[in-house]
Amino acid sequence: MELQQLGALLLFACVSTFTPGPNNIMLMTSGANVGFARTIPHMLGVGVGLVDEPKRWMTLNPSHF
Repeated sequence: MELQQLGALLLFACVSTFTPGPNNIMLMTSGANVGFARTIPHMLGVGVGLVDEPKRWMTLNPSHF
């Protein structure tokens, strides 16, 4: 890996580590509004979606792989 690519990768990793995404914002708002216990199903749904979405995409678009 070239030094420029490694620098870009490290910069992206640092920025994405400290930047909240839309799922984190939704979970924070849900936890603040209804509490931690009632937000657990939402957290599980986000986790399942993060795993399931790429699998569905690969199944529906096999020509890309």
